[in-house]
Amino acid sequence: MVASVKKELPHASIIELDFTALPGQKMLLDICKKRLAQEGVKLDQLTAARYLNEKTFAQGFSSLCEAQGKQTVDVPTVVAECQEAFCEQIGDAMTKLPTGFLTFLDGLLANEKVHVVLLTHAEKDKVLEALGEERVKPNLSVMHYVSDHYASLTWEVLRRVCRTDKLFERLTLAVMGSGLSTRSAVTASMSIIAKICPETAYQDFTGSDLRIEEFSDSILPQAFDLLRL
Repeated sequence: MVASVKKELPHASIIELDFTALPGQKMLLDICKKRLAQEGVKLDQLTAARYLNEKTFAQGFSSLCEAQGKQTVDVPTVVAECQEAFCEQIGDAMTKLPTGFLTFLDGLLANEKVHVVLLTHAEKDKVLEALGEERVKPNLSVMHYVSDHYASLTWEVLRRVCRTDKLFERLTLAVMGSGLSTRSAVTASMSIIAKICPETAYQDFTGSDLRIEEFSDSILPQAFDLLRL
């Protein structure tokens, strides 16, 4: 009789890299503001919160343009140009990843039981180059994506990541950069660290297990507690 071998389930952390380690919220707002201004459409933090949050880019931009009497704007083209510009700027910003975040990432990667997934609009090669060879390990994945939603991701995206890397939601720690993404992680039944910035401070972060303003190695013990390790 062959003895059965109990397979250990993987623990994981999915990090919304662009909106936690980098100031992606401000970068995206500035890009959209500049591009929409060319169409005579005004955008600021208040109008972004009113018209863009919880919507796809196309829905949000259409609502905003209609509210300002600019129904003739070619919304699909404007959306595509904003997304392309954001992907490019995020890629260039990878060389400026904060020391605190890198220290936090190193701590996670040091535990081989934790599979880390970096979700980013940047090209994978740019991210790996910025991280350096010492961080390119078997328990690190970099996943390029372009979100349909403004400055946040949906629970379907998180679920897709888990299916792609064969992860389990209830054993996954989501590091999210907005209240909207936090809600998605709650829906996906994940533990959550929420990184708050001035552009998202007004949002509802209910459901997050830990809220931070900066990364450091001091939050690693709490991260491993949330990972049940």
